[in-house]
Amino acid sequence: MKIRSIALTVALWAAVLACMVGIFMFSAENADESIETSDGIVDVVIEKVTEDVKDDMTTDEYDSLRTKISNIVRKCAHFLIYLALGLLVSLAFGRHMAIGVRHFLASQVWCSLYAVSDEIHQMFVPGRAGRILDVGIDSAGAFCGIAIVVAVAAMIGKRKRMREE
Repeated sequence: MKIRSIALTVALWAAVLACMVGIFMFSAENADESIETSDGIVDVVIEKVTEDVKDDMTTDEYDSLRTKISNIVRKCAHFLIYLALGLLVSLAFGRHMAIGVRHFLASQVWCSLYAVSDEIHQMFVPGRAGRILDVGIDSAGAFCGIAIVVAVAAMIGKRKRMREE
């Protein structure tokens, strides 16, 4: 049983590391590569959004809408990847400490510091910039991921207590 526990702990920390490496790799893309990465998703979204009105739009209106949608897609990507990181970090820390306030804070600090380091990293990538807004979006995503783990753990704990009574 102990080997299983160690294997799970190692697997969780490996998943945390893999997620962090993925974030680092996306952040290492120069501006053109980064835009190309998100353009595939933007194209799908813009096609759905403009399906009925595309023919009535001027080029300037279409370009403006495309820019807005691109920004939304990019910010959602920040939020979602950090939500995943928050989930993983929270689960990994949960292997070392009881899930609660201390666990929540440790997980949030870990993810927020990584978000700060990620934005600093981007300041050294051609065409990219570090943005405080992105740190906030990243930290909010991590907060939600951590909150999911804490909420699920609380529900499981409540169920166990109800069964014992």
